[in-house]
Amino acid sequence: CVAQQYKKVMGLQSPEIEKMATILKVFPGLVIPLEIREDSALIHQANKDSKLEIARMLKSLKTIAKGGETIWYARGFIISMCESQDDVMAAIKLMKKQMGQISLPIVPLFETRKALENSVSLSEAFLKIPEFKKAMDTVWNKKYEVMLGYSDSSKESGALFSRVTILKTLNNLDRLIRSKNYVPIFFHGSGGSVARGGGSLKNQISWWPKTAQRRFKATIQGEMIHRTFSSPEILSRQIGKIRTYALKEPQEILDSKSLDLLTQFSELNRLEYLNKVEDPVFMKVVEKATPYSFLDQLRIGSRPSKRKKEFNLKNLRAIPWVLCWTQTRTLFPVWWGLGSSWHKLSAEQKNHLKASFQINGFLKSFVEILAYTIAKVDLSVWGHCLEQADILENQKQQYLKEFKEELSKVQNFIFEVSGQKKLLYFTPWLKESIDLRSTLIYPLNILELDAMQRNDISLMRESVTGIASGMLTTG
Repeated sequence: CVAQQYKKVMGLQSPEIEKMATILKVFPGLVIPLEIREDSALIHQANKDSKLEIARMLKSLKTIAKGGETIWYARGFIISMCESQDDVMAAIKLMKKQMGQISLPIVPLFETRKALENSVSLSEAFLKIPEFKKAMDTVWNKKYEVMLGYSDSSKESGALFSRVTILKTLNNLDRLIRSKNYVPIFFHGSGGSVARGGGSLKNQISWWPKTAQRRFKATIQGEMIHRTFSSPEILSRQIGKIRTYALKEPQEILDSKSLDLLTQFSELNRLEYLNKVEDPVFMKVVEKATPYSFLDQLRIGSRPSKRKKEFNLKNLRAIPWVLCWTQTRTLFPVWWGLGSSWHKLSAEQKNHLKASFQINGFLKSFVEILAYTIAKVDLSVWGHCLEQADILENQKQQYLKEFKEELSKVQNFIFEVSGQKKLLYFTPWLKESIDLRSTLIYPLNILELDAMQRNDISLMRESVTGIASGMLTTG
């Protein structure tokens, strides 16, 4: 009935409607929420211009929900790039203007370093907004929901720093929200790729606080939709895994000394990562040697490849940024600088982190997904990409050498912190699977480079899709 209402009012003709019906037959109590989401800057603009899409969406939602509850049709209004109290107040104003009342939970999305680090003070400010607090107490069943963005924080600061920041944000918000006698709901905005918060379910949730495990909420994107929902049997298995991990007691929380040391390590990594991606010479090499500049022509995603024409870190979009490094088979955003950062720690600091690895779920899960990532890296492809790129000869040699040296240091970090001698010590069979798939992708890498040189968009589309399928990740 909900699907038919959407089709009637908004003209939706989605092939996912039938799949959703199948899923609900298998799990009749399962909630598959639709979330209304918009950038905070556009929400501010929509209060002045009712023709903007978000204003029209909210107005249409009011029509759809007529005679029923709005929450039957949408589960929340997410504010992307939420960084101030004014952003929440603008969302309240827009919802009242277009819908007549605050009928949906307003969900701040903390996705930048600044927002994640300020999430406690921001949340305290939100809870002092009279209309927000009243809605919390009367309409939203005393549930305070926040969304945590892995993609932009990782693109901005590197994968380790992103996850450490989210770890601290989760625990700090959990304490704050429960101290105010509200129920914390954590919505994890992670993608399928490790660079965007992905990994196995176990590695994703083993370090979450108990409240986050008990109320599992996460985005399912890209190829993960098919891999999670492709059949009732696979979906049943996925739901079973979530229940299994949710019922387990969370692993030991890091003590203050270990957390401080992990924060220091991640900060070193952030600086190493920024030193590379903020270098305009390196970014020019990326533009020439990867398919990034072609991605906006392929129409394989919902958003443009960058926010503005200038090719720099600020203007990059997270999904194509990860995808371009998947295509070159370097998976750069996950591991760059980790080896050099580990090398800068003292022997005492290293020994402390080694001890933490043995008992703490966070560090162990990160090292495992890092090892899985490194096992898929093939720098011979990166060397071929550099060789074919229209860049200086010394740059080709320099960046291949730098990548090889850093990759070797990262492998040493994994071996030292884990005490193991093989990358995939936790899943030995995976190495053979990766090796078998890897050889089948080489021809596609060559075809993609040929397509880039000839500006053959049709071939680009086929090769990009094929490589992503072989690597089991897009962006």
